[in-house]
Amino acid sequence: MKKSIGCFLPEFPTDGNPKRSKELKAKLADALSLTTNEIDQAVVIADAKDSDLRVVYANRAFEAITGYASSYAVGRNCRFLQRDERDQPEIHKIRQAIAARASVSVTIRNYRKDGTPFWNGLRLLPVFSEAGELTYYVGLMRDVSVAASLSDLNCSERHIDPLTGLRDRYDLVRHLDSLTASGQTCHLLMVKLDVGGFRQVNSRFGPALGDALLQQIARRLACLQAEAIARVGADEFVVAQCLDRREAVDGWLSKICSSLEQKYFLAGIETKVDFSVGFLVVNLNSGQRSMEAGLFSL
Repeated sequence: MKKSIGCFLPEFPTDGNPKRSKELKAKLADALSLTTNEIDQAVVIADAKDSDLRVVYANRAFEAITGYASSYAVGRNCRFLQRDERDQPEIHKIRQAIAARASVSVTIRNYRKDGTPFWNGLRLLPVFSEAGELTYYVGLMRDVSVAASLSDLNCSERHIDPLTGLRDRYDLVRHLDSLTASGQTCHLLMVKLDVGGFRQVNSRFGPALGDALLQQIARRLACLQAEAIARVGADEFVVAQCLDRREAVDGWLSKICSSLEQKYFLAGIETKVDFSVGFLVVNLNSGQRSMEAGLFSL
């Protein structure tokens, strides 16, 4: 049964006058109801004492954003907005926050009643009674799809891969062209990494956790602080590094391998990840141009 906003308000101390307390509570409830129904931010309240955290209140903005009537949401857990995408990494963050009785802010992919996806900028807040008892969770929702699209566009214009934050293939080529044209003398090491069985990872865990795996790999590569690091394909990365001498190549290959060999966890499950590694060493020293290449598995 849907509750009015007034049921979430405490009793007001009015020197033992219960009628006055009731009047003040009713006036504040009316003001809050008007406010929550006029703002463009969706407000959803769930019963923290309910094992499934079912919704007990949703305002008009919720209806406008999702297309669902508030009467449909009441009595259900908000996970119905996720449809079949239950493996998004952000869902794990929400679960962790609920377990810790803490607040959390995430951007999560949800679906409207008509099936169209949107990006939900969600902030989840726990509400405690004066006795310290957890009573409700308040969810504040915004449709941030436009902002997310602009962010992707900005990344595209700057030739940055929007998923990992690394260079994209075009920026890598531009950087290598400028490097070779500059006349710099060095041994240029280029390492190409293919994630083995990535399609199976997507099939087992879902595309959202597949993306999370790529982000984990990207973070590890970024820590190498190489000359250039790029995502050049769906599951392909390139690391480029200028070296003063050929003997430093083996050390860099070992450094890359050590970074990638550490354990990976997806949805709390330890996952083995294999890599196919190819490398090319180009001697850019004037008058001594040469190349060598190699392949191995990791």
